[in-house]
Amino acid sequence: MSAPLSRYVLDMNTPAEIRQRNIDNHYHMEKIAESSEQMVQLQAESLAEQARIGAELHSDLQGIAYGQEAICDELAGLTAETQGLRDQVSEVQGSLHSLHSMLDHHLTTLSQQLLAQQMVLQDIAGMLQNPRETAVLELRRRAELDLQNGRTSLGTRRDEWYDDALAIFQQIVEDPVGRHDYVAWFEVGWLLWKHHRAVPQAEEAFSRSVRLSVPEPNAYTVEGIRHFAYMRYLQGNHEGAWEAIEEGVGLSRDHLTLYDAARYAAISRRERQAVQLLEEAVWLQPLSIISVTAEPDFKEL
Repeated sequence: MSAPLSRYVLDMNTPAEIRQRNIDNHYHMEKIAESSEQMVQLQAESLAEQARIGAELHSDLQGIAYGQEAICDELAGLTAETQGLRDQVSEVQGSLHSLHSMLDHHLTTLSQQLLAQQMVLQDIAGMLQNPRETAVLELRRRAELDLQNGRTSLGTRRDEWYDDALAIFQQIVEDPVGRHDYVAWFEVGWLLWKHHRAVPQAEEAFSRSVRLSVPEPNAYTVEGIRHFAYMRYLQGNHEGAWEAIEEGVGLSRDHLTLYDAARYAAISRRERQAVQLLEEAVWLQPLSIISVTAEPDFKEL
């Protein structure tokens, strides 16, 4: 009878309800108790029951607390494991990025090597398919070396180097492939003029060099025109020199070409054009005005 009564008392929530329940319990105990000793005994039993229930509740709460601590420990472990997994994933991603960069570098290098090898193979194939052209290129390399040696030598040794170079260049231009080599024709003209003083033959060689290089004009085209015009000038063909240099002025307005054009314009009685060309040449190289005053070809200006 006391256990249900004590549980009923403990189930109350608010202080007012507990106080009201205590009054009711006291009233009921006075009604049912036969004496004050019995009432005291009933109260003691009620208190004992409440203490027992309190102990049970305390034990339950401790169990819940321990369970919460275990859950917290497990959550902390899971958090640590999750962070570890994240770190591992980050390391894997870094490794993959490094691997990708390394592979990209190696593939790029390999591609460049393969391209270089392909170009070499193409060159080899070209040489095998055109052995005559390869032989002509080797001859020109040899002739250019002889020419360079001659330009750095003196006396008889220089003449011998020039003779060797001219012989090889002439061999080149007589070949069906080499006859279209405008560089070789230019060097033939230069050697015939400088070394052998064969101006008419030099004029012919420079003329061929110009004709072969004009379709794709370059520095040799302009130099060839200047030398071709000068060969005509040396032979007294002033009109021919002017006609030749006009093409050079159309390709390049450098100082030397303009100065030569002014000279040929002056001696062919083209005073107005000569003055214009000289003004432009002197503007490019002001000190050339000194040469103008000393040149007989400009005395009529």
